[in-house]
Amino acid sequence: MRIPTPGLGLAIGAIAFAACSEPAAPTRAAAKPGGSTIVELAQGTSALSTLVFAIGYSEANCGTSFAATLGGAGGQYTVFAPTNAAFATLIGAFGALGAPTVLSCDVLPAVLAFHVSRGRHTSTSVLSRKSILTLNGERAAVDGTTIASAPLNLGLVNISASNGIVHVVDGVLLPPSIVAALN
Repeated sequence: MRIPTPGLGLAIGAIAFAACSEPAAPTRAAAKPGGSTIVELAQGTSALSTLVFAIGYSEANCGTSFAATLGGAGGQYTVFAPTNAAFATLIGAFGALGAPTVLSCDVLPAVLAFHVSRGRHTSTSVLSRKSILTLNGERAAVDGTTIASAPLNLGLVNISASNGIVHVVDGVLLPPSIVAALN
């Protein structure tokens, strides 16, 4: 999905607007492959509209290819999908810290890649680990029912896609490298 390059103020406003809406969430599904791709599932779920916007923004402005990776048949992926409310919380926290916008091309691609792991990992598989390797090359710590300090929404895990599996998270996962830079 290609999105025209909006001005930064417009983009922040669009993310904030999308993050404030409280739409329906996906239903829980079996862990076997489904018919839709990960991107199609996200696009069809209004509670993930900020994630869809962030992927499109990253592609249009930062030269990434998340939509192609997660929308194709080239492999299996596990996605930890933050809700609109999770993005709203992050945007507020970044503003309170005086940190760079999450839309910075220095930040957004690393954050998005930190939400994806190669392979099809059910919630049971994820939660049985101490950490999971993500596409940005960093490990996300797993502690109880949280991943990188973001709680898994246990009612919305194991959502099956043809090219992977989606787990909804109630927080935006921040890579250790981004957290270290904020401190």
